[in-house]
Amino acid sequence: MYGLRRYPGRLLLDSKHPYDKWKSYFELRNALKSYGFEVNQAKGACYLPGDIGYYQPFKRVIASCLGVIKFLERTFLSHHLPFKLAGYMIVIRSRKLPIH
Repeated sequence: MYGLRRYPGRLLLDSKHPYDKWKSYFELRNALKSYGFEVNQAKGACYLPGDIGYYQPFKRVIASCLGVIKFLERTFLSHHLPFKLAGYMIVIRSRKLPIH
């Protein structure tokens, strides 16, 4: 959601903010592989942008639904495709392969 919301601003304003340098799971995986890492596990995290609670009327809605949102993130979204590769953040566990 956060990326989709910021995408028009990036295009219109040609933003140079570090937050606007988005990478997909596949771009991150390929970058790690190019440096000799093996990706062991990946999952999404934070599916709801943290700043959405700053905007009215979302503040009350988010506060009342936070428990459900956390539960869904922990039990379903971060473990099932395509959601697990589409969170606000992507957590990747990898290891450096030995050089032969």
